[in-house]
Amino acid sequence: MHSLERRILIALTAVFILGFGSLAVYLYDTRDELRRSVMFIQAQEIAAGLTAQSDMDQLPTHYAGGELSYTLYTADGIPLWHSSNLKQPRKLRHDTINDAGRLFRLPLRSGLVVNVPVRLADGSVLMVAKKMRWSAVSSAPCFRPACCAD
Repeated sequence: MHSLERRILIALTAVFILGFGSLAVYLYDTRDELRRSVMFIQAQEIAAGLTAQSDMDQLPTHYAGGELSYTLYTADGIPLWHSSNLKQPRKLRHDTINDAGRLFRLPLRSGLVVNVPVRLADGSVLMVAKKMRWSAVSSAPCFRPACCAD
């Protein structure tokens, strides 16, 4: 009799842990938060040593599995330059990597493009956006060849 109770308790515990994990991923957008936090770190690496007077055409167009695009803003929020693969400047954001770690926040839906700011030494802001391939974002195999093709 004790063996049956023990097996039921183990099964219920496993179901509870799986349900709680699914809920956490759904409510806290763990995947999007992780992508955004990693993008903050990558953007800092890319923009290290840059100022508004730097040659922005030397910035990489691809980095760590995604296509990059850039928009340079003055400290006052006026767009100065955007990369040639953009039709218009990306939206200026003022969030930081510390904002990504807040416990209570609205859900974040990044989609295929993650756009993060990097404050440069002269006070200007470089927005670094990374467009991920669908297969790199999805944990499932890619069934959309038109999106995944490079």
